[in-house]
Amino acid sequence: MEQMQNKQWPKIKYTEYEGDNAAVFQTDSYAVKTMKGFAKLSKLYSCVVDPNGKLIGTPVGPATNLGAFYDLFETPIYKQYYMRIKEVVLERCSPKLFVPNEGPVGAFSVAPIAIKDKLLGFWVLASYTEEETKQLKLVLDDHWDVAYAVSDVIYKNRVIEAEMEKARSAGQRLEDELIRTGIVNKAWNRLNQGHGRNIDEVLTKLLAEVGQYLGLPQVYLYAKPNYGARDYDLRVHWVADETRLQSGGIQENTEQHDVVSTHILEDMFMLEQSPAVQTYPILINDTLYGKLYYVADDTKIWAQKDLAFARTISVLVQSMIEFAEGDDILRRVNNHLIETYNNFNVGIFIRDAVSGEVLFSNAAMNEMLGQDFTGGDSREILTDLRDRFDNIGGMRKPFITKERVVSWRSYIQRFDSIMDITEIQMEWLKGEQASLIILRKANDL
Repeated sequence: MEQMQNKQWPKIKYTEYEGDNAAVFQTDSYAVKTMKGFAKLSKLYSCVVDPNGKLIGTPVGPATNLGAFYDLFETPIYKQYYMRIKEVVLERCSPKLFVPNEGPVGAFSVAPIAIKDKLLGFWVLASYTEEETKQLKLVLDDHWDVAYAVSDVIYKNRVIEAEMEKARSAGQRLEDELIRTGIVNKAWNRLNQGHGRNIDEVLTKLLAEVGQYLGLPQVYLYAKPNYGARDYDLRVHWVADETRLQSGGIQENTEQHDVVSTHILEDMFMLEQSPAVQTYPILINDTLYGKLYYVADDTKIWAQKDLAFARTISVLVQSMIEFAEGDDILRRVNNHLIETYNNFNVGIFIRDAVSGEVLFSNAAMNEMLGQDFTGGDSREILTDLRDRFDNIGGMRKPFITKERVVSWRSYIQRFDSIMDITEIQMEWLKGEQASLIILRKANDL
C-alpha cells in the first residue's frame, strides 16, 4: 500500500460513547470484517480496545506471536503505555508510529473508531518483527483512512437502525389505530344487524375484544336493571381465564358456567379501591346508569393511548345501550357516535359507498379541512379506483366488494401532501353500504 503524503485528518474533540460500545462491534459485522481483512492483507496484528484499553472481541494476526499479542493487553506495562498513547492520539488526531522502549512489540499504530465525535474505542495495529514494522510504516496513513471509513459505516448503520425503529413504531401505531377502529365498527355492525335485540351479547363480545387487545384478565360492566333503579347488577363481563377471579369480587358458579354476585356493592367498592383497576362511568340522560371496570394485573403500566381507548369504549358502551334501549334512538346514536370517533386524533370520515356523500366527519378531519366536511362530496379530496371506473359499465362492483380493508398512499391536492389512506367497508346506521376512511400525512409516521 502506498503511503499518502501531506494527508490532513479532521481535528475532532472526542467524548466517550454512552452506549454499549462492545455491542456496536458485535452487531456491525461489516466494520469488524473490514478491520480484520485489512490486518490480514497487511500481515499485521489487529484488535479493537475500548476507551479504557480493554479488549473488545478477539485479536487477529499471524500465528507466530498471536498468543503474546493477546496476553499483552492484560499486562501492567501495556496499561500504563496505553494511557500515554491515548492522550497523544486524541491530541494529534493524525497517524503516528509508536515504538515502545521495552517489551516484545515492535511498534503500534492506533486509530480512533467513533460515531461522529462519540469515541467507541481504538483500532490497534501492531508489529513484532523488523519486517512487520516496515510494513506498519507503509500502511500508517491507510490505517487511519480505513478507520475513518469504518467509523462512517458504523454511524450510518446506527442512523438506519434508528430510522427503522421509528418506522416500526409508526407502523405499530397505525396498526393499533386500525385495530381500535375495527373494534368500534364491528360492535356497531353487530348491533345494527340485531336491531338492538342482542345488546348483551354484543356488549360481551365487545368487552372480550377490548380486554384481549389491552391484555387484561377481566372486564366488568355493572348497571342498573332499569333506569329508575337504585341498585346495580353485574350486566355483562369478560374473564380471560375463568378459573381466575377478582379477589373479593365476582363468585363463579362453575356448574352452570354463569357468573353471579351476591354482594354487588361490595364487589364494586373493592374494584374501585384497587390500583390495578380503571373505572369509567356510564351515563344515561346525564344520570349515572352503570360503571365499566377494566381489571389489570398489578404489573401493568397503562399507556396514555390505552387509557384514551378505554375511555372511548366507555362512551361506545353508553351509546350502544342508548341505541338499544333509549328513546329518540337515531339522535342519541349520532351524538355519541360523533363523540366516539372524535376521540381518535387522525382524520376520519364515513362516506356513502355509492354516492360518495360524506355521512360523518370527525373533529380532526374538520380541523384538517378548516370546515365541517359532513354532507360534502368525498371525491373533492379523495378519488380512488372505484370512482375512476364509475362510468364504465360492470367495472365498479368488483372494486367495492373485493377487499374489506384497503390501504394505499396517494398525493391529495387539497392538503398538498402525500397521505396514507385506509378504507374499511362498513354499514351505516340504517344499513347503508358505506366505508370509513382514515387519513394521515405520510410524514407523520
